[in-house]
Amino acid sequence: MSKSYKYYDRSHRFDNGAIQAYKDGEKPLSKWTKKIMVAEFNKVIDSIDFFRITPIYKLTKEDVKQHIKKMSKEDLQKVLIKTDVHRTGNYYMNTKFYRIPNNLEITSFIIQKIYKPKEYIQQKLDLKY
Repeated sequence: MSKSYKYYDRSHRFDNGAIQAYKDGEKPLSKWTKKIMVAEFNKVIDSIDFFRITPIYKLTKEDVKQHIKKMSKEDLQKVLIKTDVHRTGNYYMNTKFYRIPNNLEITSFIIQKIYKPKEYIQQKLDLKY
């Protein structure tokens, strides 16, 4: 008779938290391919109200999508947000799970990384930082 653990699903080799994390769109870093990340970022970008950003920064959704598409997989992974650690596999290893940033977090990323305000100000005012 094998032991039954309420918190661990042996058929999936995940703890119950990991199963729920997958349902919520969270994954281990190894499961985030560039194609999946770009598609998920585009979904979030489509849901952002660019009317608030566009008048100030002169960005369009297409500009941001093109920039994200050009980014390397490693750079996109740096933007992912660590959510939790779950037990996975036959040996119950700790696995970190990540998610795509939400609207507010991605807006901050757009302004800081894509728009690059220092470069813009430097170009417009000929100042050196």
